[in-house]
Amino acid sequence: MACNAFNEYFVSLGDDLVKKNLPDPGTKTFKNYVAPPLKNSIFCNPTDKFEINSLIKKLNVNKSPGPDNIGPVLVKLMESAIIDPLSYIFNLSLSTGKVPTKMKLAKVIPVFKKGQTDLVSNYRPISLLSIFDKLLEKNYLY
Repeated sequence: MACNAFNEYFVSLGDDLVKKNLPDPGTKTFKNYVAPPLKNSIFCNPTDKFEINSLIKKLNVNKSPGPDNIGPVLVKLMESAIIDPLSYIFNLSLSTGKVPTKMKLAKVIPVFKKGQTDLVSNYRPISLLSIFDKLLEKNYLY
């Protein structure tokens, strides 16, 4: 029951922001506010296992796992077994511009802000992403 209340509240936050920021939400979409996409406008160099190894070594072992319940400690422990598959998946993602669906999932945790603890509006959502998604994102920015 509490999970459903948090879910309904957190899902409504996006709609509330749209209503506050768009002059007429019924006639405008996000496309009215962004430039048209540029095909082939960015190129990412392929990654290799040395680059991924460097990112894994920098992982903070105190971070919480995402929806797959795989945390940084486990990734560090099994690095030698997963480095080649990760390199393949990351390079495929970089070359196609697509991120695997499972890496787009997040575990949303309500974090208390202040006030009454029984009001869902006194909580903010924290999204815990997959450690593999975090590595892929860092690889894009590396």
